Amino acid sequence: MARKKKNKLLSWIWYFVVVLIVLGIGFNLPSLNWLEFNLKLALQIIITTSIASFIGNLIEERNWSHLMKRFTSPITRWAKLPNISATAIFGSFFSLVTANSMLTSAYESNQMSRKQLRVSAMCTSFMSYLYHSLRIMYPTIAAVGVVGATYFGLLFGLGFLVVFIALLVSRYSKAIHDIQNDISVEKEERSADAWRVSIEKARKKTYLVVKRMFLIAIPMFLFFSFLNEIGFFDLSDSLFKTSSLREYFPPESLAVASSMLGGILSAATVAAGFLKTGSLQASHVLIALLMGNIISLPIRSLRRSLPSAMSVFPAKEALVIVLLNQGSRLVSNILLLGTILLLMYYHII
Repeated sequence: MARKKKNKLLSWIWYFVVVLIVLGIGFNLPSLNWLEFNLKLALQIIITTSIASFIGNLIEERNWSHLMKRFTSPITRWAKLPNISATAIFGSFFSLVTANSMLTSAYESNQMSRKQLRVSAMCTSFMSYLYHSLRIMYPTIAAVGVVGATYFGLLFGLGFLVVFIALLVSRYSKAIHDIQNDISVEKEERSADAWRVSIEKARKKTYLVVKRMFLIAIPMFLFFSFLNEIGFFDLSDSLFKTSSLREYFPPESLAVASSMLGGILSAATVAAGFLKTGSLQASHVLIALLMGNIISLPIRSLRRSLPSAMSVFPAKEALVIVLLNQGSRLVSNILLLGTILLLMYYHII
């Protein structure tokens, strides 16, 4: 009862915050074109998320997901994660929303513990990151050559390490969910419900996702889009340019790192010009790309990761999952950059 009252209080606090966001944007509206563009984009996000969520829930209700489990179930069993985690991890390579919707449904129906949800979400996030990175890896390598391959190789390696540590923690922590029950259920042929029943169950689960999007994700999306429009995120760029890092990096490498705010391809294009003219060495470009990634990670988390997670996971879990995912990437990137700088300082590389 106390937990319900606490959740209700938090909901009313959030509703008050949403009202403040709407009023703030309304009184400081950049332009009608900006509002029209972002509302259309928000509608597209809602539609695509709803479709992906419905498909994922229908796959699970029709018991088709057992085909996906064959690829990842050995890993999840080793890590003492439930079967739904295997399905979600494999499916996240194609659709992160679909995968996370499966995890949320399993968590809310008490099929997995909070810790298992977080570990599974870290795995799905990495798989999605891997998929999207592969699409831009090839043009980046074409632009800056070995530097691009080294950059992605280091990031992928760090990502695998973080996921392995998360799976290791899951394996050796006290199991709350009965994995043996999962295994016995998998061995049995579970008869699927009638199509009408399956569709209705999928529709109800999808409705919860859409409701969460309208109440949480879309207001956050509009808020951060508004901050970006008024130049709030440009502060990081100006602070970076005036920092004492000039002592360690040439001005050209700072330009490459700053351009990372526009994406890795933008930074690679800028870096390619400096490499061809000899203004920067390969090591400088690698450092600049890593530095740019560190700077852009918190901004990407606010712009994309947090609103996306809020649209699928419960609010508290969404925040924790984003902090775990992006925080581990940020810390590992900082450690990596520090190691490379140390090796450069002692002329090892």
